[in-house]
Amino acid sequence: MTHILDAISSALDVQDDVVQLKTAQILTVFLSSETSPIAPNILQPFLNTLSSFLISSFPHKRDLAVQCLEALLPRREVRKAVWRIPQIIQGYEGEMYSNLD
Repeated sequence: MTHILDAISSALDVQDDVVQLKTAQILTVFLSSETSPIAPNILQPFLNTLSSFLISSFPHKRDLAVQCLEALLPRREVRKAVWRIPQIIQGYEGEMYSNLD
């Protein structure tokens, strides 16, 4: 499964927003249903991508990042990794507060 996830996650580097967003959705489905621990070489770059989505000026990127995190945060290793990325916490808080306006 790791080889498939490696191949899919490489599409996150494409400069096309639609490809990035669909890739994030597909990776989220795979990672949230995976029963074994997620390899750091897959998880960390994906969380970095979600972090960049959260601080994006495009609402659809921010919304998708929140949805992906919602699906992945029940996993302990994801929660631990997220706490080590301050931009995710700050971006998530910013997204929550912007929805109050």
